[in-house]
Amino acid sequence: MIGNIQFSAFLLLTLLTLTLVMMLFRRGKLDSVVSRSRWMMAGGTALLAVQFLLQYVLGLREKSVTQAVMLNLLMFVPSSWLFSMSVINLQRQGRLKWHEWTVGCVTWVLIAALLAWTARNDGQPFFCDTPAMVRTEWICAVLYASMQLHYTYVQLTEMRKMSRSLQDYYDRDMAFQLLWMRVSIWFLTAMAVFVPAAIFVSGVPLFIFSLVFLGGLYYLVHSFKYYVITKKAFMVMTAQQNATETGMDDETSTPDFSDEDLQRVKGLVAKWMATGKYLRSGITMPVVAAELHVTQPLLRAWYHSVGYDSFPEWMQHERIAYAKKLLAEHPEWTLDTIAEQSGFSSRNYFHKVFLKMVGVTPAQYLRSTVNGAVD
Repeated sequence: MIGNIQFSAFLLLTLLTLTLVMMLFRRGKLDSVVSRSRWMMAGGTALLAVQFLLQYVLGLREKSVTQAVMLNLLMFVPSSWLFSMSVINLQRQGRLKWHEWTVGCVTWVLIAALLAWTARNDGQPFFCDTPAMVRTEWICAVLYASMQLHYTYVQLTEMRKMSRSLQDYYDRDMAFQLLWMRVSIWFLTAMAVFVPAAIFVSGVPLFIFSLVFLGGLYYLVHSFKYYVITKKAFMVMTAQQNATETGMDDETSTPDFSDEDLQRVKGLVAKWMATGKYLRSGITMPVVAAELHVTQPLLRAWYHSVGYDSFPEWMQHERIAYAKKLLAEHPEWTLDTIAEQSGFSSRNYFHKVFLKMVGVTPAQYLRSTVNGAVD
């Protein structure tokens, strides 16, 4: 059973590596960032493929726990490091910091040195399961988990910045664009915590763990591929660049606007709303700020001051209010028409937002309005 799992893992990881290697991109800044992440991720899958091949060919697991654990640590650490750096590279748009590279390098060198030093001074053959070697392996496992937890912190910090950039740019909630990234981050963390201990299990638990592990890796690579070959990566990068250019990516330097400034924006917004320009689907915050002749930070300060947490929340609130008005005045119109006239990109999205904000579906609201039960 163990051999079958190892060989299957080798085949899957080889396939994932080839998938990443064969991905082609057009030239440009986004593509250079993506290509760099692609090669780092391919390096990680290739290392794991080699690890499982060695486990399968040499039968290390059947020989001793130490041999298998040492190989796991020496191969999984750089693999996790490359996966993490691949994600951070995407998040930072290629602007990686030297110390982020250093953490992974130092962790791997330290683990290799500890294992070699213990084996040399233990007075036993290199691959013997001695108490000293087992203790060292657990220490190395803790170092591995600590490295990954550091990268998890960095990745989640960048995720918050990315989410805030999206909220300050598009007229609809775009957080789902980053769901794959959040799941992948926690998967890599779980891998660092549980992989060293997985060597001690067998039978059905090992089979279940292997399915989860390989499924997580497949999800990571497949989601990465889908993210970069569609418009999602470009949309996120555009929002990030806007946040950087306007200074809205820095939480520590939020401008303090006066009540006079906010009142001025209130008047400008009222006039802008009267023109119905907010009913254009796909409008972005930079466009609205330009039409109002105010800065984006000032516009954000205004809608925060009136109770809205994000730009899409403000847009959705105003559009739903307009949709309710249309439903009352034109009950003969189709919901597709109502959605389009109210600035929603599709009927399904309109239905979702309406249900969330009003508590009933548009159809239910319409029936209640006709019956006079809803104002």
